[in-house]
Amino acid sequence: MSAYYGRQKDTPAGERRREQVIAEMQRRDIRQERHERAEERRRERWSAKRDFRALERERLFVQAEDATKGYMLNRRGIEAGVDPKSLFTGPESRARKYASWELLQHWETSPRPTEAYFQGQQTRVASAGQFYNVGRRVTSEEAEWRDRWERYEWEIETGLRAA
Repeated sequence: MSAYYGRQKDTPAGERRREQVIAEMQRRDIRQERHERAEERRRERWSAKRDFRALERERLFVQAEDATKGYMLNRRGIEAGVDPKSLFTGPESRARKYASWELLQHWETSPRPTEAYFQGQQTRVASAGQFYNVGRRVTSEEAEWRDRWERYEWEIETGLRAA
């Protein structure tokens, strides 16, 4: 653009072209500044979110440590050298594998700070005796039977099938 700007003659048309070039350069500068401000706001939001999550994880870890009196790992967890803090953010299967009985009892009433927790979902660990808990997935066979039963009920209600 600057090469184009330098080639213009001192005529009214050349002056208009120069003004157009200057206006375009200003528009690009303004756009770049807006982009940089938006990027800075995004970085600040992510930083605030990251800090909040770190503080919340630490708060829940200290709360669990108090509730379990420091016994957070079972024998397998101690032998494997597992960090107790890692049980708070990883998958539930790993938490069940290495968490002590006291920690599992604590998690029945208090949440684990996983990603799902920060999205507002339920992250309490159900006891081993609760087979049908909220987080359990339905198998394809169970879904097929459920769909078949709902279709059967619908046909009875609408009169398409005799009861």
